[in-house]
Amino acid sequence: MDACDIAIVGAGPAGALCAWLLAGAAPDRRIVLLDAEASPRHRPCGEYLSPGGLGVLDRAGLLETVCATGAKRLSGLALRGPHGGHAVPYQPILGLAPPVPFGLGVRRERLDLALQEAAATRCRLVREARVSSLQREGDGWELRTTQGHRHHARLVIGADGRGSLVRRACGLDRRPSRMRFALVARAHGVDHGEVGEMHLGPLGQVGLCPLGDGEVNLNLLLAPASGGLLRRMPRDRLLRAARHVAYFRKAGKPGQARRIVDGM
Repeated sequence: MDACDIAIVGAGPAGALCAWLLAGAAPDRRIVLLDAEASPRHRPCGEYLSPGGLGVLDRAGLLETVCATGAKRLSGLALRGPHGGHAVPYQPILGLAPPVPFGLGVRRERLDLALQEAAATRCRLVREARVSSLQREGDGWELRTTQGHRHHARLVIGADGRGSLVRRACGLDRRPSRMRFALVARAHGVDHGEVGEMHLGPLGQVGLCPLGDGEVNLNLLLAPASGGLLRRMPRDRLLRAARHVAYFRKAGKPGQARRIVDGM
């Protein structure tokens, strides 16, 4: 059995950043970061970081690390509805300046990898360690993985996402107050600008985030009453919906959508 002071379950952005900050604040502590995957992969994600989110990375000393992943700098955000819209640049307004004067479009697997590699310089990163059980043991917790390994930790931090085993094991799981449904894809071969877009409509919202190199993240978030559409939605439905977005109507050639996740 491996013993440590702190075990963090889940090495996504929350878990990896938590490990980085904890290890920096308490370098004498034995910290283990456990991740279920062998390597970062595509996940349902808008792949957008606001100036506020980048401010968190900046204070942690990781902003340049994330920028170096090939992330696309965004100068603002456009909000659009059926009757018009408005683009807001990331500039000081009424004397208030954003923490960082730009946003980022960053591919999720690159963001995860950059943060995991940074955390691994300060703590122990264990891949392919899917936690299957968590229970009190002596002065701490015993974690078992599906691979048959055991870890004993004085403190456990759950950063294992939407279906968190840690949350369930601690009796903190509860049904969300409202359900939403999402379809996420990347479109290729699309000319785009330097702003993110959010299009609001009666069925829900369509988010668009430029990622660079002619690639755009598209995410369709449906209101609860529209969730049944996902079961009937053909593979190219999101791309067709995106044709209502200004970038795509003016594009010189049709984009090609590659599905990441169709429903969650």
